[in-house]
Amino acid sequence: MNIHTPRLTLRPMSRADLDTTFAYAGSPENTEFMLFLPYAAKAEAEAELVKMEEKMSRTPCRDYFFAIELDGAHIGEISLELTEDETEAELGWILHRDHWGKGYMTECALAIRDFAASLPRLCLLYAHCDSRNRGSAAVMEHMGMTLAETGTRTNRNSGEVSGEYKYILHLKK
Repeated sequence: MNIHTPRLTLRPMSRADLDTTFAYAGSPENTEFMLFLPYAAKAEAEAELVKMEEKMSRTPCRDYFFAIELDGAHIGEISLELTEDETEAELGWILHRDHWGKGYMTECALAIRDFAASLPRLCLLYAHCDSRNRGSAAVMEHMGMTLAETGTRTNRNSGEVSGEYKYILHLKK
């Protein structure tokens, strides 16, 4: 399943995306505020892509991992992972830094929000970000999400502790 926006195509992630995924998800500069990144090696990125493919092949599908394409080039990814009962879902995303500040992630997030709203049981979207990541917080706010919780997080690679925001959006009343 592909989702199209005015400038972008969202299509399922696959192992064929290994090199382009590692270009953004293996970069310490690009993943500064990410909790579980950067990938230490291409093999780690490949293992995650295999997991994504496996999860997307399940019936029913509760996990969606989309590659973000601009003019046919893979520039990032966005995910929607539903809970077992399919009433809540977590959003996550990453974009290659060469494409930051151009509105692409907001465009993707709005498209995923609309897709999520079409899922019959899904009532609540939530997403987390490092409190220093103003770009991700702004995307969540542009989607209509509201700040629900603040806390702390510990980066798995560096052990650094930072602030964390949790945003939510009710899809159905």
